[in-house]
Amino acid sequence: MNKNGVMDQEIHFKARFLKIAFLFLRVLSSYYLLFLLAKILGKDYQNRKISGLNRKNAIRIREAALRHKGVLIKIGQFISARADFMPLEYLEELSRLQDEVPPVPFSQIRERVIQELGGPPETIYSSFEESPIAAASLGQVHSATLSSGQRVAVKIQYPGIEKIVSTDLATLKWITGILSKIKKGINFDLIYSEFSKVLYEELDYVHEGHNAEKIKKNFKSDERVIIPSVIWDLTTRKVLTLEFVEGIKITEVEKIEKAGIDRTKVTRLLLDAYCKMMLKDGFFHGDPHPGNIFVQSGPRIAFVDFGIAKDIPPSLMQRLGDLLVSLGHKNPQGIVQGLVGVGILLPDQDFGALEKFISTLIEKYGNLSVSEYKKMNFSQEGRALHRLLHSTLAIQIPNDFIFIGRTLGLLNGLGARLDPEVDLIDILASYVSELITVEEEDWIDIIIDQAREIGVALTTLPQQLQQFLAKANAGKLEVRIANRSDSTSERKAFRFRQQLLNGVLFLATFLLFLFLRSNGDQIASWLSAIASGLFLLLYIYSSLR
Repeated sequence: MNKNGVMDQEIHFKARFLKIAFLFLRVLSSYYLLFLLAKILGKDYQNRKISGLNRKNAIRIREAALRHKGVLIKIGQFISARADFMPLEYLEELSRLQDEVPPVPFSQIRERVIQELGGPPETIYSSFEESPIAAASLGQVHSATLSSGQRVAVKIQYPGIEKIVSTDLATLKWITGILSKIKKGINFDLIYSEFSKVLYEELDYVHEGHNAEKIKKNFKSDERVIIPSVIWDLTTRKVLTLEFVEGIKITEVEKIEKAGIDRTKVTRLLLDAYCKMMLKDGFFHGDPHPGNIFVQSGPRIAFVDFGIAKDIPPSLMQRLGDLLVSLGHKNPQGIVQGLVGVGILLPDQDFGALEKFISTLIEKYGNLSVSEYKKMNFSQEGRALHRLLHSTLAIQIPNDFIFIGRTLGLLNGLGARLDPEVDLIDILASYVSELITVEEEDWIDIIIDQAREIGVALTTLPQQLQQFLAKANAGKLEVRIANRSDSTSERKAFRFRQQLLNGVLFLATFLLFLFLRSNGDQIASWLSAIASGLFLLLYIYSSLR
C-alpha cells in the first residue's frame, strides 16, 4: 500500500473513533436533558417521554452498529439479552442485531479463504454457499459440504477487522474513562482490560476451536447438549470449519412451542448446562446471546461460537458454590461471607449493617414468586444498598467475576424470555446442593476403599508394614505433599483435605486394631495399633499447621 493509502486508512479510523464517541455523548446527553427538564416540568413529564427516548436511542445504537460493525455490535448484542433490567425498547431494537448484520461482499470472503487455506472455497470444499447463513461482528458463516458429503459451517474473519477492533477498543477506553468519572465505585479500567483481552482472543479461530473441543469433551456423556466437532484440516487463525448443527434460535419462543418443545424444560436444561460448566467443569461458554444457542426436539440445546470461553479457578468454583447455597437458603451471614469469599467484599470489616439490610430484604421479599419478583421495582432498595456499600464498606470487582457476571446476566435475560417463572438463583443453589451431596458420597467411597486397602495391607503384608515402621523409627520416612497452588485459600483447602484423610486413616486403623484384637491376632493387632498412632500424630500435626 502506498503512502496515500496509509493516510486514507488513518483518516478513516480517526473518523470512526469520532463517530462512535459522538454517538455515546449524544445518548448520554439526551438522558441528562430529560432529567433536567423533569426537575422543572415534573416527574410525569419524564414518565411520558422516557419510552420514546429509549426507543430513539436504541435505534441510534442499532443503526450505528450496523454501519460500523466491530465492537459496537457486540455491545448491542449484550444489551439486547439483558431482559432482566434493560428497557423493553432497547431489547426490541437491539435484538435485531442478531439477524440484521450486513455481510461483506463474497469477493472479500473468497480472498480471505485463498490466503488462509491456499485455494478458493469452491475447490477446497465440495460445495460452498456464497450467501452467508449468519453475519456477526468479527466474521460471517457460510454453509459448505466436504468431499465426504458432510455438511459444515465455515466461519471466516472479515479482512481488516483487527484494525477496526483496535480503533473501537481505543474509543471504548475513552468512554470508560468518562464513565469512571460519572459512576464512582466501579472499576471501568478492569472491565475494559478484561473485555479487550477476550476480544483479541476471539480473533484467533484456532483458540476458538480448542475451546469448542474442551467443552465438547466435558459434555461427551450428555446427549442433551450438542457441541459441533472441529474440522482441523480446514481451520486456521482466520478460518474455522465446524460440523453443521441445526435448530430453532433459543429466543424464538413461538417456533419452540409450535414444535411441541417444552419451554420450561429448555430453560432448565440451559441453566443446568451452565451450572455444570461453571461449578463442576470450571470452563464455560461465555457468550450465550440468542444467536449462539439453538433448540432441538428432546429437548436438546446446541451451542455455536466458542470465541469467548473462560476458565474458573477451582478455589473460586468452591466459593461461588458456597455463596449460591447461602442465597438459596436465604442466610444473610452466609451471603455476606460468600461475597467475601469470592472477593467482592474485602475481609476484616464490620458487616453488621449489611447483614441486617440483607435480612430485612429476605423478610420483605423472600417469599415472593419469581413472576412477582420480576414485577417489583427495587430502585429504592438498590439506592440504599449502593449507599451502604460505598459509604461503609470496601468493595471490588475481581477479574474472574467480570465475565461470570456478564454470562449470568445474559442467562437471566434468556430465562426471562423463555419462562419468566424459572428462578436462576434457585436452580444454581439446588445444583450446588446436589453437587455437595455427590461429593460427600464420593468421600464415603474413598473412606471404604482406603479402609479396605489398609486392612489388606495389615493382614496380608505385615513385612511391608514392618519396613515402613522401621523407616519411621529410624527417621528416614519422608512425607511429600504436592501443592502447586499459590493461592492461600487453595492451600487451606489442601491442608483440610490432608487433615480429613489422616483422620479417616486413623479411624480405619483403630477399628482394624479392635477387630484384630478381638480375634486374638496379637502381632497384626499391635502393628495396626502402631499405624493408628502414627496417623493420629499426622492428624494432630496437620491440624496445628
